[in-house]
Amino acid sequence: MNPPRFTDRNFDIIPYESIPLNRDCFLISDRYIPEFEEEWLKTFAKVPEAKPYEKYMVSWIAIEGRTNQYLELSICIDMHSRFHGMKKRLPRSAIETCVHVFNYEKRCYLFVKDQWIQDFISSSYSVFGLVDAIGIKDLLAKNGGIDAKGLNQLKQGIDTIAKKYSNVLFVSAADGLLLKTNWKINAEIYDFNPERLISLFGDIREVYKEAIDCDVYGIFTQGYNEYSHTDLYHISPEGNHLNIHSLGTSFTQLYEIESQVRKNLRDAVHVGCELYFDRDFAVALCVKDCANIELTGKEYRFESRLAPHADNRYVTAKYEELKKHSRGP
Repeated sequence: MNPPRFTDRNFDIIPYESIPLNRDCFLISDRYIPEFEEEWLKTFAKVPEAKPYEKYMVSWIAIEGRTNQYLELSICIDMHSRFHGMKKRLPRSAIETCVHVFNYEKRCYLFVKDQWIQDFISSSYSVFGLVDAIGIKDLLAKNGGIDAKGLNQLKQGIDTIAKKYSNVLFVSAADGLLLKTNWKINAEIYDFNPERLISLFGDIREVYKEAIDCDVYGIFTQGYNEYSHTDLYHISPEGNHLNIHSLGTSFTQLYEIESQVRKNLRDAVHVGCELYFDRDFAVALCVKDCANIELTGKEYRFESRLAPHADNRYVTAKYEELKKHSRGP
């Protein structure tokens, strides 16, 4: 039988119901519990060789919501090349314990099962984009339709763009495009590159204008996908079933943001823009002037069915301003 852990009076074990919300915490694998406790006990005893911050890996997190079954985490993925975070649910069953080092550390340490950490690191995550034509109804009403030459030019133009962005899935439907690309966060591969998606939007924008004389708007989200160890898409052997592997918060938020944008435009909450991002995507963009109000200063709340306890917001942006200030791709 394992001996009880964290019995020293300087440790405070925090019950699940009292884990602090909306404050910085550390996420740590339960395999580090022995080293963690040992180094802190040395620190309490004022042993010179104690190194309570150097023998284990932690991730910065904030807990945005809690139910009886899970915590809604905002996890910091990268704070060196960009400020990149994402939301993910942590099942209560994956939590080992939560510890506060009383009088030594302001932040709590949330210990979770190592298998959950390994799955988190090894999974693929997704960026989704929705690009839609503006004013297509007016165009159809005015001209009675769109000529076949323009539609063919649009199709061929998207084909040409797709060759340039071979790691992006393009799905055309009606007058819009659904986009998807995957990224990883493990030590060997961290290939999150949202600036490339902004360049892609610019290429699509030009093709729509040249082919059918329509402007477009785009919505982009990023984060967890339940299809976390699969390819971008699946096509059945017969070729008549397409599965774009898109079950998760980041996909549903495309349409939740779009719905809230439409409502806010009707209610004159803000003017129309070319680009709308979920806040995590917007904050992760590498821009030269983060204080530019057109890029990061306008945030609007929206309801998310799969993340009802999180602080969900979208950000508006103008393409030309963003392009001018971008440091990528």
